[in-house]
Amino acid sequence: MTKPESRLRTARKEIIEAVKRLEEEPEHVLHVAALALQIFDDLKDWHSLAPRDRVLLEAAASLHDIGWGVAPGGAKHHKHSARLIREQRWRHFHRREIEIIALVARYHRRALPKARHREFRDLPKADQRRVCLMAAILRVADGLDRRHLQLVRAVRTRMTHHRIVFDVTSSKPLTIEKPAGEKKGDLLRKLTGRTLFFRWTGLASPAMEMVAQSAP
Repeated sequence: MTKPESRLRTARKEIIEAVKRLEEEPEHVLHVAALALQIFDDLKDWHSLAPRDRVLLEAAASLHDIGWGVAPGGAKHHKHSARLIREQRWRHFHRREIEIIALVARYHRRALPKARHREFRDLPKADQRRVCLMAAILRVADGLDRRHLQLVRAVRTRMTHHRIVFDVTSSKPLTIEKPAGEKKGDLLRKLTGRTLFFRWTGLASPAMEMVAQSAP
């Protein structure tokens, strides 16, 4: 194993340790992380992010809900998640990476990244771009497990000139995940200017197709 591969593996172990320590529902967040990484890999020609960014996305996806434990009724849990990520004593992530992880987790729901958000504004432009790209992927992945039931077995993604196509495999109808994936594709639509096209297939339900609303 090369030194870069060893460092990535060690960093991933630290992520899992944090999930075990902080997350009340690890099945959901680890499933979302797996879906996010599938989308990341399939869209690599678009985002051009580095292998290290893949680990940062995995960290943010795995920890995006840790704020639930301190948020009454889940209110503003995305902001609490970002705070808790910053407060951890990380051994294998430097300060700039920790801030990126925190912000990607923070933007997994609700408001999109904005210049008036101080922590986002203070990042270098290149890191702002990284946060936006990874948050766009995480939002879609999180929508695909809206009920926390891990119904989506896999997602394959491809980009054409006018749309992004998601082939989503599930053995059960995705009546909730379908609109959730559409709604949380807002940042991805904004960044790409493309329509999102979700195509569901599965053994227990007929294929369902849906075209998400195009970007404004």
